[in-house]
Amino acid sequence: MTAKNQTAEKKSTGNSLLSRRVFKWLQILLVLAVSAALIYAEYVNYCLYRDTMINLQKDQMLAAVETAADSLENTLSDIADSVSLVASAGKDEQEEMMRQLVDESSYISNMCVMDGEKNILFQLKEESFGESYFDAKLSGKQAAAGFAKNQDGSLKVLIGVPASSGKYVVGIVDADELYEFISNVRFGTQGYYVLKSAEGIILMHPTAEQIGIELVEGRTELYGDHDVDLSSLQDMLALQYAGETGTAEYYSYWWQDPDVPRVRKISAYTPLEFEDDFLVLSAVIDYSDLNEPIMEGFTKAASTWLLLMGFLGVLAIAGLRTIWENRRKQKEIDYLKDLNDVLEKTHQGETEIAHQQRLQIMGTVTGGLAHEFNNLLTPIMGYAEILSMSLPEGSEEQEEASEILETTEKAKDLVRQISSMSRKNIETTFEYVTVKDVLKRYSSMIRPMCPHNITVETVNEDKDNTGFAGSRTQIFQVLLNMTVNAFHAIGDKFDNLCQV
Repeated sequence: MTAKNQTAEKKSTGNSLLSRRVFKWLQILLVLAVSAALIYAEYVNYCLYRDTMINLQKDQMLAAVETAADSLENTLSDIADSVSLVASAGKDEQEEMMRQLVDESSYISNMCVMDGEKNILFQLKEESFGESYFDAKLSGKQAAAGFAKNQDGSLKVLIGVPASSGKYVVGIVDADELYEFISNVRFGTQGYYVLKSAEGIILMHPTAEQIGIELVEGRTELYGDHDVDLSSLQDMLALQYAGETGTAEYYSYWWQDPDVPRVRKISAYTPLEFEDDFLVLSAVIDYSDLNEPIMEGFTKAASTWLLLMGFLGVLAIAGLRTIWENRRKQKEIDYLKDLNDVLEKTHQGETEIAHQQRLQIMGTVTGGLAHEFNNLLTPIMGYAEILSMSLPEGSEEQEEASEILETTEKAKDLVRQISSMSRKNIETTFEYVTVKDVLKRYSSMIRPMCPHNITVETVNEDKDNTGFAGSRTQIFQVLLNMTVNAFHAIGDKFDNLCQV
């Protein structure tokens, strides 16, 4: 191989290795791209699933808040109706009706009579009230509600109904009992209800120290030692104070926790109307209480999907491996089959070669034997011919000598055929043979061979020299074989006549 060819071969090998490396890196990049696409698709699906589920949770929260607001409105209306019955009664009956109502009502803990200046004229149970956070508008003919703290610090709901002579009958309700009524429904792990006035005063809250303070300014003063940011809370409160119903996400703090951690919250809110005024009832929940179960469920689903895909991948790999193994085994079987065929053909060839060699050896031996037989037959033929010529014509001795000569000629012809079989491409020599001559020599040849129970009779009606072209020796061999077979078939049980 020349240096030029070696250089070309090295260059071709280098290009082949480079192509394999490039193809391998392309496969890796393709796998990475497909993996990134699948991850991005899963992230998009997760975001869609998360937003859908959170929106459903928001709708459920809003429905719960609206139901709680309706229940609270109905409760306050029922209390106002009960107070109206007392206010419509006569002066002598009012006190008795007040006592009966306090004893039978689930929420009214005390009752009193006030004048237009909110001075208490009569009270069943002695208690004094301090700061009022939601003043009852004791004017006109409609019922009014207000919130105020009594001397023990608990918040009371005051529901006043106009009575005769400019007086008002007021039912006093424990706000904690009302809050317990609506707070039975919990949201998440730390969710709660908040009831506040349209001015932003907290009226009901799970943290007692926040009751009565303003949502933003009061919390800023209360938690001044913490760096609190309530800007997103103010944006949501603007919607609530406008009397709207809806849900919103914002950042606030868990005021129950001493560390006041900043969290992302979701609030569902609706106005709670009472006569001419309204309050705001809202439910608050930690965003993680909604997101974490969704994330956990999606993670489980994704894990299940990945496990399923992994299992299917393992099955696919196992199937491909099985297919590859089957193909490899099939190739091995085909190879062994082809090898077996080759070996069988080789064995057959060797057998044929050995047979040919044996035939060749037999031909060589046969040729040698034929040559030796010719050497033996030559003097017999010579002396038989000399003896036939020396004997009288037509004598029995001459016929016997002629018979010896003919027999030796047949033997020589047979040796010639055996010699021809030991050589290749030797064609049989045909000559004109008459039927009369064949039958004559055939009858004289088989009589000595004929068994004692078989008689040979020769019938020859051929007057002409009818004949055919053929091998004299082969014809005599065929006739001799037929005769011997006939002798064997007849056997020695019957006396038979054999006509020729």
